[in-house]
Amino acid sequence: MDMVRRLINFGILILLGLSLWFADQWFPEIYLKEAVNTVFAFALVYLLFKIVLEDRFIGRIRDSRTRYFFNKLFTTVYFIVFGLLLLAIWVEDLQAVLVGFGLIAAGLTIALQEVAKNFVGGLLILINNLYSVGDRIEINSKLGDVIDIGMFSTTIMETNEWISGDQPTGRLSVIPNGQVLNSVVNNYTRDFNFIWERSPSLSPTTATGGRPNP
Repeated sequence: MDMVRRLINFGILILLGLSLWFADQWFPEIYLKEAVNTVFAFALVYLLFKIVLEDRFIGRIRDSRTRYFFNKLFTTVYFIVFGLLLLAIWVEDLQAVLVGFGLIAAGLTIALQEVAKNFVGGLLILINNLYSVGDRIEINSKLGDVIDIGMFSTTIMETNEWISGDQPTGRLSVIPNGQVLNSVVNNYTRDFNFIWERSPSLSPTTATGGRPNP
């Protein structure tokens, strides 16, 4: 169903591009020509990312966590590529614009250090796969199950706190992704599904066992 919807969207983009092209043939205008290039560029990017990569590649991934990771990654790259194409089409002196954007970006980085830090942290989480949706993690003494990973923050279902045992409290906590850059990230789920615990009634010399990781 999603594949059919995306093919329809792609067909609409092609028809729109052809309509603008015919309009440009009858009424030549520089802005119409740029609009035609923009629509066809967007159609090409849409075909590559939304139809070929997402439906053909991501759709075949059975593991939900891996599929979620690649879906987030491709969506980010999709918008970056389309933004660069817009600059290349509509801006004549691209080099001057890039220098200007570089200066603006440097100023914004200083003014918005936390935002830039959270963005870099989000990229680090996705690229290095520090944790995935469904993992139980702990960052800065905040423990919970990951339910969403955004580019700037991670949302977890909080566990423990005032609840005894490894039970969710029902409260959602939003953790800035920048915290992974300078904090220890404990992942209770990745690679090994058991953690060791000791019953309070046992002496320090008594052997302890393992329990399944929630």
